[in-house]
Amino acid sequence: MTLQELQRQLATLRTKLANAGVDEAQQLDLEITEKKIQMQIIVGTFDALKTLDGLGGVDLSKITQLIPQVDQVIQDEIARTKLVAQVVSIAKTALRAAGLPIS
Repeated sequence: MTLQELQRQLATLRTKLANAGVDEAQQLDLEITEKKIQMQIIVGTFDALKTLDGLGGVDLSKITQLIPQVDQVIQDEIARTKLVAQVVSIAKTALRAAGLPIS
C-alpha cells in the first residue's frame, strides 16, 4: 500500500466517522494516528539515507589514471573516422571512374 492510498483510506474513514456522528475527540485520535504514521514513513526514509553515508566516497585517483587512456581512445577514434572517410572517398572515386552515378 502506498502512502497516497493510506491517506485516501484515512480520509474516507474520517468522512465516515464525521457522517456517523462520532465525537470530535475520536476524530482527533484518528488524525493523531495518521500523523504518527506519516512521521514513521518519513523517519524510515531518512534511515535509508543514513545507510548511504556508510558507503564512503568514490576513489577519484582511479579516474585521473583513466584520463590518458580515454584520451588515447578518442585519438584512435578520430584516426579511424579519418581512415573510413578516406576509404569512402576512394570508393566513390573508383565508382565514378567506372561510370556509376554516385550522389
